[in-house]
Amino acid sequence: MADASDVVTAGAPGDSTHLLRALLEEGSGMKTYAAVRDPQAIATLWNRAPGDVVTLAIGGTLDPAHSPPLPVRGKIASKHERRGFGRTVVLVIDHVRLVIVEGPAMVMRPSFYTEVGLDPWRADIVVVKNFFPFLMFFLPYNRKTIFVRTRGTTDFDAAFSLSFDGPMHPRDQVDDWRLRDRERRFGPDSGASVPGLPATPPHLVP
Repeated sequence: MADASDVVTAGAPGDSTHLLRALLEEGSGMKTYAAVRDPQAIATLWNRAPGDVVTLAIGGTLDPAHSPPLPVRGKIASKHERRGFGRTVVLVIDHVRLVIVEGPAMVMRPSFYTEVGLDPWRADIVVVKNFFPFLMFFLPYNRKTIFVRTRGTTDFDAAFSLSFDGPMHPRDQVDDWRLRDRERRFGPDSGASVPGLPATPPHLVP
């Protein structure tokens, strides 16, 4: 499952709890690997030992407006220090194996999970936070891909509420991209000064 609303490689914080909440509530009986970024949870858990049962709220610390913190109770399976991800704790919450990271939750390769002892072959659901490169890396494991839109930074619908300095497809009618592309690259008065580009798109020539 690709969490399309929380794609870290596209600028999302990686702390969304929407999909995780649904998997905990509705995915009983399906072994699931998921991830969340939460530096505060890591600070709380780091001095605890594997095997300890803990209760805390996770996620939503970086972007609570999009994703409220989720209260959970689980057992610490392991702790790790990893390059790029920082301190990492694996928490077992019923059927979910949750990888909590201190740094960016850039879940794109199987190694994100295998490095902490989670074998993708043994999971029914593996959550990634990436739009499409994961398809190549997970090719040996993947039998079905589901892109999930919840609510978050990388929702495609966000383009309809953002401000742009010109028309933007598909929100606005855009008949030709060349003129706008030239203006964005070289300024509104670029005219015919751009080598290889006509001053006016061909279909607009009088």
